[in-house]
Amino acid sequence: MSRITTLIATVLALATASALAHDHAMPVTAAPHADNSMQGSMPMTGDADVDFATMMREHHQMALPMARKELKEGKDPAMRRMAQHVIDAQTREIAQFDRWLAAHKKAATK
Repeated sequence: MSRITTLIATVLALATASALAHDHAMPVTAAPHADNSMQGSMPMTGDADVDFATMMREHHQMALPMARKELKEGKDPAMRRMAQHVIDAQTREIAQFDRWLAAHKKAATK
């Protein structure tokens, strides 16, 4: 398994465990204009690029509190390193999505 696949699997496992631990169901509803593989609670615009950037930004944002909690409370050095890696990588990617979305919105309004 590649490092990124392992990272994604870890983040998804943590998200599921966190939701179950807090007795919250993670929202999974079919979005309009989406095929069956794209589900989420956000409305879709029909623009695949905007939808991808918006949904991935939200996905990355959701990983940050979990990673911060691991840094605050976790004991295992490997998991703490993974949490820091998630924070660093997701923060950079959120900024990239923000820049792209801002530029795309400016271009769309011209």
